[in-house]
Amino acid sequence: MGATGTVKLSDGRSITVDISTMTVKEWRGFWKLTTPDAESDAVISRLTGIPAKEIPSLLNDDLRRITTEIVKLSNRPLNDPNSPSASTLQ
Repeated sequence: MGATGTVKLSDGRSITVDISTMTVKEWRGFWKLTTPDAESDAVISRLTGIPAKEIPSLLNDDLRRITTEIVKLSNRPLNDPNSPSASTLQ
């Protein structure tokens, strides 16, 4: 389990998405329609390494792939409950 994943964009690029430094404010901003595009673009840029000025030019499906990966990574458990180090006590 980790805070990173990979997304393949329509132009063939493989982008690593790393949410390990995403703040609560940034996460909440994803769900607000009033969050300015520039602010959202800056967060996506930081999490993916794609320059912020390129974000508005992405294909909609590529942005959906990226945001889906961010949500998927955000919903992963913080640790693997099946790992040998996980407690077996309930």
